[in-house]
Amino acid sequence: MKYKEIQIYHSILSNKYIYAISNYEGEILKTSPSKQGFFAYPETVSDEVAFNVLKDFLIKNGIEEIAKLENKIKMLKELQYEKKEN
Repeated sequence: MKYKEIQIYHSILSNKYIYAISNYEGEILKTSPSKQGFFAYPETVSDEVAFNVLKDFLIKNGIEEIAKLENKIKMLKELQYEKKEN
């Protein structure tokens, strides 16, 4: 089966997210979206569908990461210094 790969990444030069699609040569180890912004998919799947799957995955993952960071910040704000007696 032939595969393609889509990558969504932040361009430092344009300060925008962009994507690139390429034909994939080699062994496919993972056919689900990755947190790094890569997604290998069969050629039978349209580029637009693959783009939307990866974009939605990255948005969901970003929201989850923000929630984790907000929880860490909350815990840090709640942390109090307790003077310990010697």
